[in-house]
Amino acid sequence: MRILVLFFFVLLRAVFVTGEGKAMKNIAEILAHCAPGKAFYCVFHPPGQEPSVDFVIREKSAVIAGFPQNPPVSLRPALIEVGGVAAVVVMFRIAYDPDRTYETWWNYYRETAESPFEIMAEQGQINFHFYGDSVERERVISVIADHEINSFFGRVIEHIHGMTGWSAIEFELARNAIYRRYGSLDALWDALFMHLRGN
Repeated sequence: MRILVLFFFVLLRAVFVTGEGKAMKNIAEILAHCAPGKAFYCVFHPPGQEPSVDFVIREKSAVIAGFPQNPPVSLRPALIEVGGVAAVVVMFRIAYDPDRTYETWWNYYRETAESPFEIMAEQGQINFHFYGDSVERERVISVIADHEINSFFGRVIEHIHGMTGWSAIEFELARNAIYRRYGSLDALWDALFMHLRGN
């Protein structure tokens, strides 16, 4: 298993905290089965705008209410190779709080009509949608996408195109191997930072 030098750490400052957007169809049904602290990404289609990849997070309403007015967002994406599978993980932390660390896993060969990798390589803003106890959206934190984020996904696409594909089962096995190695979100978060420093 190796973490390739395709990731970086970037601190993003929120540009606004509330906002409107078109939620993905059936998003409430998906979130109803998610425990607080779970996150995933999806492609949104705002009216009159280009598609964007946004993050959706299920969290306790009390936690959402406790976020600062303009919280900084720390973002750590990485490509981790396990047995010929390139698993991309994007972790983010709100307001430097270790208890507000979230993970999303990206499978390039997941069957979707649109490639979230291609969209992330170009989009200029990232939105984090927080859904509370009643599975209603309670907060949107939006940040300007750093050029390095676009560059990261561009490099990932190039790297994966040079690899043999994998199945959904193989991807899950690779992700489970990463979980076993690091044991916790905090350990994985710290590992990405240590690799960034070259340790």
